[in-house]
Amino acid sequence: SPPGGRVRVALQRAAKSLQLSVEDEGPGIPAADAAHLFERFFRCRTADGTAGSGLGLAIARNLARLHGGDIVFEPRAETGSRFVLRLPT
Repeated sequence: SPPGGRVRVALQRAAKSLQLSVEDEGPGIPAADAAHLFERFFRCRTADGTAGSGLGLAIARNLARLHGGDIVFEPRAETGSRFVLRLPT
């Protein structure tokens, strides 16, 4: 999110799972990059100038799957991004 922008974090409980969602008001993720978000060392073109190695989402997805869950990217219509972590209870 840009300075002064909001990041929304929500936790919901379903019958057999927990869902943690995080969404921001940043520049969004280009459609061409979305398919590669969870690949090791991949960095979006919109990440120019931002420090990082491109490992965070790959590690997060691997850990979620080791616990029987998953993490997914859900594009937003306007701007920003939404990621959802689902774990079984």
